[in-house]
Amino acid sequence: MLKQTYKIILIIFLFTSFALAKNITEVQVYNSKGEKIQSGFVLNNIKSKPGTTLSPRVLSSDIRRLYQTNEFINVETEFDEDAGVLKITVTRRPKLIEILVEGNEELDDEDIIDELDLVVDEPLDEAVMAADKHNIKKLYDDEGYYNADIFFNVEKTNDPEEVILRIVVDEKSSLQVDEVRFHGNTVFLDDDLADMINTKPSFWRYMFDTGFFNELIFDADQKLIKRQYKSRGYLDFKIEKVVKKDDGEYLELDIFITEGRPYIVGNVTISGNSIYSTADLEKLVTAKSGFTYSTLVEDADIDRMTTKYQNEGYLDLYCSAQLNPNPQTHIVDVNYRIVEGKPSKIRDIIITGNNDTKEYVIRRELAIQPDDKANKDLIDKSKKRLINMNYFEKVDLTAVDTEIEGYKDLQLKVEEKSTGQIGLGGGFSSADSFVGSIEFSQSNFDLYEGWPFIGGGQRFQSRAKFGSERQDLSIGWVDPWFMGKPLSLSTSFFMSERYYDEYDQEKLGYEVGLTKRLSKYPLWTIRHAHRLYQIELDMDDDVSKEMEDEETTDISSAYILTLRKDTRNSTRRPNEGGIMQFTSELQSIVIGSDNESGKFKVRWTTYNEAFEESVLKLHAEVNTLIGDDPIYDRYFGGGIGRVRGYDERELGPVDSNEDPLGGASFLLLSAELDVPFNKTFNGVWFVDAGNVWEDSYDFADLSDLSLTTGPGLRINLPIGVVELYYGKPVVDNSETEDDSGSFHFNMGYNF
Repeated sequence: MLKQTYKIILIIFLFTSFALAKNITEVQVYNSKGEKIQSGFVLNNIKSKPGTTLSPRVLSSDIRRLYQTNEFINVETEFDEDAGVLKITVTRRPKLIEILVEGNEELDDEDIIDELDLVVDEPLDEAVMAADKHNIKKLYDDEGYYNADIFFNVEKTNDPEEVILRIVVDEKSSLQVDEVRFHGNTVFLDDDLADMINTKPSFWRYMFDTGFFNELIFDADQKLIKRQYKSRGYLDFKIEKVVKKDDGEYLELDIFITEGRPYIVGNVTISGNSIYSTADLEKLVTAKSGFTYSTLVEDADIDRMTTKYQNEGYLDLYCSAQLNPNPQTHIVDVNYRIVEGKPSKIRDIIITGNNDTKEYVIRRELAIQPDDKANKDLIDKSKKRLINMNYFEKVDLTAVDTEIEGYKDLQLKVEEKSTGQIGLGGGFSSADSFVGSIEFSQSNFDLYEGWPFIGGGQRFQSRAKFGSERQDLSIGWVDPWFMGKPLSLSTSFFMSERYYDEYDQEKLGYEVGLTKRLSKYPLWTIRHAHRLYQIELDMDDDVSKEMEDEETTDISSAYILTLRKDTRNSTRRPNEGGIMQFTSELQSIVIGSDNESGKFKVRWTTYNEAFEESVLKLHAEVNTLIGDDPIYDRYFGGGIGRVRGYDERELGPVDSNEDPLGGASFLLLSAELDVPFNKTFNGVWFVDAGNVWEDSYDFADLSDLSLTTGPGLRINLPIGVVELYYGKPVVDNSETEDDSGSFHFNMGYNF
């Protein structure tokens, strides 16, 4: 009986709905002036058309669709039930008919207009206008006018649907910081305070346009100084005043401060916690009563408690320190206040911005997946992995709420960068001939899905070197996720011809290897590889007996084992981290080689930020060879990566004719300082020390090292980077004693 009652009610409801539904007989479109206009564009973008039934849901969707066309800034609807007429009133975006620029003196009108994406005779788009304003501000920032103000004024005309954009620029002054002085400081020395801030005289200010004063950066610097004092417990610290003096070109700053006295920690309490006991959280707190207060300790405590919660899915947790200082006693009570929120899981990961890179290439790098606990540590690791792929300019990974309680979505937005490169390079020196090279590489290659061969997360490289003394060709391909597993397969094929003064050398072969991650982050890897090639040496008629005995046609088959750790924060221009690598190579008749020998290599490189964004690179490398040592397996010194300042093969043992024989041991120590002059030029100064010895493990006597040094210049052009280097021996321990120096250059083109 109850079910029949429900059916009767449902039938009555449906009958009433159909009875109340109104059919649309006509759609009329009006502009903001109340004038009736052609309705073709509107009708093509709505579903509420003549002959259909009026539906509030469909009409709401129609209005939203009209807004999405970006043609209208206002849409209103009205329905005449008696006549069945749907009236739609639209206000079109005003058309931009002219762009005017005024107030600019340092930059031309054309320079400013070139930054605009707004187009005359097109509808004015506020989003594009906001982006254009940002672009012009950045243009002035790049020229050192950090204080410039940009105003966009939209002016009406006689026609309400047409506007003029007037861009007003207040360039203000562009001052280079010449001196910064501190007054009243006793806790920190002047040099210590100067090292804390970015507003400081540039070493290159009299030569280049650098070191300009930026009010926003200076405000941040003042907050940074205050924070440094708070880290020492000086809660009453103040910057009393800043006196600025300028001569129209250079600026001097006098900063007057009042330090006060340091505060001592009183009571330390925790409130708001229910998931974890106070006793559990107190184990994470290092702020103790009786010790000097420090924001560093406070931040570390908050970070540990936040991490404990967020790694269990409490992403909405909020933890803050509430301070209750007593200015008379200089004692501060600290209360860590916690708002826990609720735990959550990951419902979905939404990826946008990957126009070239396949989605599965991105997803396989993520340390967190749908239905996993919303672990903040795994979210951060996922972001770092994507950045380290070097496929993206920007990576933004954010957890957002969903309509389902206890679940969050991860919104992953990426901005792709160019991953292909065409490189042109070359080098020559006072004693060596010119060698050119051409290279094509794609670090986001896709072999499996074909044209355009991009987006699969593989790496492809082909390179050719050519010159009067060499011809080289190599082709390599790497799949870092072979068969869908975190196992990297690398293959390469190579052939080369070298024409030395003493002999000609031909080589043809391949190398295939598998690399496995031993840990997720930092990255430890182990690589197993097999290399096989045939090599032929054809000696000249006038060589020594020692060199003549080296003539051969051999098969070289080697098993290679490499253990590597890479902690660089960037592969382009790292300023922290480094590389540690151990490599062993075994040749044996068991695997088809004509020789029985072993090679061992230890390599260490570290990068450290020095002054004014400069980077100090330190490198050490030790190599040795034991067992059979044909000349093609020996080490030769000289050239880039082999002691700059010497020509190729110039450093090391020689025969009775002073022709290079190579050696069984090689040592290289190198230091390189990279200093950015501005965004275009980077200066380089390097020091290399190294040598090649005849016998295995024969590099103990460091007095045998040759020492070279020299300058370099890196030019960052829109088409790529041009590198220029010159090195000259300072301590010459080469057998030939040729200290004339060497010049090198390299050029690359990105696409």
